[in-house]
Amino acid sequence: SWDPAFDALKVEFDCEPRISALFDVQSLFTDSLVYWGFTGATGGAWNNQTVCLDEYILSVGPAVTICNGASTQLVVGGDPQGAFSWSPGESLDDPTSATPFASPSETTTYTVSFADLCGEQQMDTVTVAVDDLEVFIESPPQLDCSSLGGELSATTNFLNDIGYSWTSLDGQILSGANSSSPEVGAPGTYVVTADFDDVCFAMDSVVVEGNYDFEVEIDAAGTVVNCDSPILDLDADASFQFNVDYTWTTVDGTIDTSTDDDQIEVSSGGTYTVSASLNEFCTDEASVTIQENFDVAEIDAGPDQILNCYDPSIQLDGSAMPDDGIIFWSTSGGNIV
Repeated sequence: SWDPAFDALKVEFDCEPRISALFDVQSLFTDSLVYWGFTGATGGAWNNQTVCLDEYILSVGPAVTICNGASTQLVVGGDPQGAFSWSPGESLDDPTSATPFASPSETTTYTVSFADLCGEQQMDTVTVAVDDLEVFIESPPQLDCSSLGGELSATTNFLNDIGYSWTSLDGQILSGANSSSPEVGAPGTYVVTADFDDVCFAMDSVVVEGNYDFEVEIDAAGTVVNCDSPILDLDADASFQFNVDYTWTTVDGTIDTSTDDDQIEVSSGGTYTVSASLNEFCTDEASVTIQENFDVAEIDAGPDQILNCYDPSIQLDGSAMPDDGIIFWSTSGGNIV
């Protein structure tokens, strides 16, 4: 016999232990399954060679949960042509089968017995729990401009395989609509339906919220275009630095550069609007009004004056409109001291 849990290989003769060793039999094979057997030679005599199986050869499996009215198949090991006996047998379709279908109306522990090849009676048990199917959605993620997608997760009170189906009228399911953990990409109400064997159904819903905090502002180099500053730079500054799309528009102004950059140059008064978009949920716009003043300055050099021996120098008093105009003097034949 070989005990794979301890890599123990044992040889017995007439049910008496003869030799044992610790050896990984599986290491001799490339496959994860190990097939074992024995051969013998008697030199003209005869003997009875028997394999004795351990008490867990039936391996019924773990407990399962079903709802009232559903069925589950019980499967055990052993010779499929052998004689099996299940009890209680009232809720089984065949209490003498190795693979009966169980349809209990309440939680039931089944016991199966089987005579192994050594004539030993082996027994094992399995519990089929009967309960109402319930499904639960764990706390949902909150979507934002940094995390547009999130994962939902549903669990049930059943231990066996469950089918899941997710729907949403106002949200967006990106993937996994028929799994326990779908990927979602938009705020909304999401509904999951759990299904066991097309007999038991349960539903739950959850609201996924979005916090799309996204802003854009305009930083202007000035508020007036004039003779001194005929071109102004307007710079859009969004709350996210990368992967933002910008679009500038104006109805009454003049944009001298590309309208899809974060910065533009303008050369006339008007209202300028920038729209910034990180994605369909994170958008904003801002506007700024630029004034225009290209008025021609009015200059007065003052009254005429006379230079003579008594007044060899005089002061000229000029003025300009508007008052903030800068006056530059020049002369042809004179001398500006």
